[in-house]
Amino acid sequence: MTREHERIRFHTPDGRELLPVPQHRLPEGTGASELERTHEQLGLVIDAGTAVTRWNGDRMDVPWAVEGLCHVTPTPQPHPHGDERSCERPAKPQAPSHVC
Repeated sequence: MTREHERIRFHTPDGRELLPVPQHRLPEGTGASELERTHEQLGLVIDAGTAVTRWNGDRMDVPWAVEGLCHVTPTPQPHPHGDERSCERPAKPQAPSHVC
């Protein structure tokens, strides 16, 4: 690394200068602003406390967790961007209706 006035230059171990990465703009409808709009539309509030865990270090109560998961009914949700797709699970295959 060398510094010339207010510019810092980085070099490879053999002395070649690493060129600056050109700045680019993201295509419209992508990036943080789109994510923030989607969060707002979904009513999500992301703040400094969002990722704070309430876990106190205890071991997981696996039977309790599995019991809770067994009682969850998935609710199909439309895709946030209005696609025809939804977050539904695929239908389970049906058993044959006749007995051999």
